[in-house]
Amino acid sequence: MLLLVLLLVAAYSFGKSHAMSQMTQNIFEAALGGLSLLAVLTALTDLSSTQESQELLFGYLYTSYYVNCMKFVVLVCALFILYASSQFVLSALRPLLEFPLMLVFALLFMLILVSSNHLLAAFLALSGFSLNMYVLILFDAPSHSSREAGIKYYYLSTLSTGFILYGIFLLYVLSSSGNFNLMDINLSVYAAGTHPTMLSLGVLLTFVGFMFKLSAFPGHL
Repeated sequence: MLLLVLLLVAAYSFGKSHAMSQMTQNIFEAALGGLSLLAVLTALTDLSSTQESQELLFGYLYTSYYVNCMKFVVLVCALFILYASSQFVLSALRPLLEFPLMLVFALLFMLILVSSNHLLAAFLALSGFSLNMYVLILFDAPSHSSREAGIKYYYLSTLSTGFILYGIFLLYVLSSSGNFNLMDINLSVYAAGTHPTMLSLGVLLTFVGFMFKLSAFPGHL
């Protein structure tokens, strides 16, 4: 809904023949206000709710109080990033009206990732988040550092995608399911066997790939 609002603001500004700088400011202010409202609504509804944990979308997504807390943290981080980048966006030499949209798209995929309860949902959410990260890193294209960082992140992300896919393949073959709850049951039985090498390899590849995608330790380089 927030993405639709931002697109409507862009269409309204374009219809009024506003300058590109004015359109950028309108979209940025709408995104800042929308994220603030979303964070407040999340704090008032999800965090104050006593709803029990449950699976959504045929088990591909999951909701619980802990998941809602993580969503709130993600929203606050996105709001902080958008606020901290206000001077960069509004004072850039060229209009960066796509910047708030790409940030909100990245936020959407990150919220899906937090709620994921299936290997496929987690992988697609992480891939969508990475696609937005490529664009956000390369926004300052005239800068040599930005171009270098974008290219390096692209190659490392592509390499990590191969790790994740191979790790997911091994885990799916061993557990016969991509649902995290069923995998926990099936893999615990398999880990008690005499040949846990394939399980360890699948977990290791998936873990390393995810850490590369998120630029976290040990894939932060």
